Amino acid sequence: MNCTWVIGPIVSALILVSVRFVLAAEGPWAAGSPQPVVWDSPSENSLGSMPLGNGDISVNAWVEPGGDLVFLIGKTDSWDEFGRLLKIGRVRVKLSPALPVKPFVQTLDLRKGEMAVASGAGQDALALRVWVDANHPVIRVELEGAAPRDCTAQVELWRTKDKPHVDDPREHSEGTLNGSGLPLVDLADTVVPAGKGADLAWYHRNTRSIYGKLLESEHLGKALETCPDPLINRTFGAVMTGTGMAPQDDRTLKSTSSAARRVLTIAVLTSQPATAEAWLKDARELSAQARTADLAAARHAHEAWWESFWSRSVVNVTGDAQAMTVTRGYERTRYLLACCSRGPMPPKFNGATFTVDHPGTTPDFRQWGGNYWFQNNRWLTWPLLATGDFDLMDPFFQMYVRMLPLIKQRTQLYYKHEGAYCVETFCFWGTHNANDFHGYGGSGGPWNNATVVPSNPYVTYYWQSGIELVNMMLDRYDYTQDQAFAKATLLPLAEAITTFYEKHYPRDASRKIRFQPAAALETWHTAVNPLPEIAGLRTILPRLLAMNETLTTASQRATWKKTLADLPALPMARRDGKTLLLPAETYASPANSENPELYALFPYRLYGLGKPDFAVARDSFAARANRGAGCWNQSGVQAAIVGNAKEARDYMLACFSASSAPQRFPAFWPPGNDWTPDMDNGGTGMMALQYMLLQGDGGKITLLPAWPKEWNVDFKLHAPAQTVVEASVREGKVVRLNVTPASRAKDVTIAPPFTQGPATAPPGT
Repeated sequence: MNCTWVIGPIVSALILVSVRFVLAAEGPWAAGSPQPVVWDSPSENSLGSMPLGNGDISVNAWVEPGGDLVFLIGKTDSWDEFGRLLKIGRVRVKLSPALPVKPFVQTLDLRKGEMAVASGAGQDALALRVWVDANHPVIRVELEGAAPRDCTAQVELWRTKDKPHVDDPREHSEGTLNGSGLPLVDLADTVVPAGKGADLAWYHRNTRSIYGKLLESEHLGKALETCPDPLINRTFGAVMTGTGMAPQDDRTLKSTSSAARRVLTIAVLTSQPATAEAWLKDARELSAQARTADLAAARHAHEAWWESFWSRSVVNVTGDAQAMTVTRGYERTRYLLACCSRGPMPPKFNGATFTVDHPGTTPDFRQWGGNYWFQNNRWLTWPLLATGDFDLMDPFFQMYVRMLPLIKQRTQLYYKHEGAYCVETFCFWGTHNANDFHGYGGSGGPWNNATVVPSNPYVTYYWQSGIELVNMMLDRYDYTQDQAFAKATLLPLAEAITTFYEKHYPRDASRKIRFQPAAALETWHTAVNPLPEIAGLRTILPRLLAMNETLTTASQRATWKKTLADLPALPMARRDGKTLLLPAETYASPANSENPELYALFPYRLYGLGKPDFAVARDSFAARANRGAGCWNQSGVQAAIVGNAKEARDYMLACFSASSAPQRFPAFWPPGNDWTPDMDNGGTGMMALQYMLLQGDGGKITLLPAWPKEWNVDFKLHAPAQTVVEASVREGKVVRLNVTPASRAKDVTIAPPFTQGPATAPPGT
């Protein structure tokens, strides 16, 4: 490939950088610098797309064999009238002469959050750059060639007309809409007439909503007075402009003259205005701001955000081919989370905002539909503690803050007491979907005790997610010491959840809480005193009591002490001379493949390395019935907690070794139990790897508690009390260790068989 072409500065820079990426793609890469993904050929369709995003707006971009650049646009809050997360649309960019595909280098630069294409040679040479501004709701496409070209940019939509709604059992979460009383119609997008302006605009607007009917079907109609409909009038879409381009028709921008350099700007907006005209006015203002912004300054600030992001944390594993697989899987999963975890809504486990066309589907389709599943979605949040990506955690927590008024009202109505409980599968505003409840109009008539119990046995009494949510927020507080977060987010939810468990269950003859009726996760539908609830409350209540008393009230502390004293013992049994944790005191009707008994290891960390009765943890883990890997299975994390390096390694590798086929991007994990990309699969892999390297518990930090000795590693991870640990391991020795603040170094222990080596920097760092 000739690297001495006489062409413009952007095209030459992109081509030279891309050539270097190709040469380095399979070779060593500097620790802390994520390796780019490099392709030397175009892609046939969206299955061959590369992901980009700014935390809210996402792009799936690819170049087709004919030279067209095509990309899908997603957003974290583009919810339709039925509560499904839709795409914004698709854009096709055509050049004349066409973008050459020989030679061809397409590079996803994770470090900068951009995709670059360098193609052609001599006067045919062309470079393009696609990026989603990390600081503004704008997509940029920059094109530069050695010679002038004409350009068209076309908006491609598939929701072109209203059409009958067809229930798809794979989507599950919108429920069977028969009986809802709504017109069973999927609404079309609106394309704004081009008129005399220089832009194209399109949007989807929810002129009707399932929200009110869903609340009524769950006896929550009165909540409409205080909990406004989050769907009605929600409008999402985009405005597209291009330098030296004007509308050819309502969906096409066309260049007014040939040019060697061109920039497309797409401003994306979701809002809930009273009129579509108000949305269009605001969207065009966004577009105008983007067009007049200093592009070089915006790109510099964009790259600075990504540089700051990657500087927070790193894990670079070396030693063999599997070690490289781990490093690449970890950093690519973290990249995907950064692309979709800073928006108004948290990313979804089943594809996030990166869903694409599959045979027989549109890009809007995702198996398991628009609901959130806590069991799955938590894996998109837990790993962000050790990476220090606390800002990426907040959309998940804020979703629960917003739903708190509604779920408190539900508790008062259904059970006549205070507090709140969180359901396992839920619409983003907090209710069950109708399919899990009793269907629209199928709840058996007026409110009574029977009609408030969900009909889906998998989630009927699956409420422990609220406890785990509080535990996760307590970790976030321990890591950051952020008192504003504690006051505004953690404590309101913690009080509501703990109050529910104090008020809801009866006491037995010994004055202990009797959790019945209850379930042990989705696996044991009938249970008494399930371990996850008991272990969870035994974990969060002491942590809440240990908080600075300036943050809590005397009444709260008194209630927490009472609830803690009233908890029954963890269910255990002696078998074959060993004491084992049990899923519940009594349990029946297994229906899934979880290990509820191991919740005492994670997420609640009552047992494990360095804790009393370690044999209970070790033996319970060894005796577990379900040994699945990947997706939402948490055996890798629990293996690390008991110091089992081999099993932790195997489970973690299973996540990062999963083939992405038929999708080309190597971290678009296959659907597993969900949809592709399977975001919880990457999250469980990240979490297992982090726990293999570092476990922070209270004031103690243990390094390498479950690390395979044959692997070397450089890492920078966060720990509680605003602590950052940087270390390098070579051949079983820790050859570099830096703890910030230095006062925390005394709290760090290196687990055997690893030793402290000479304090010298390892080679290659």
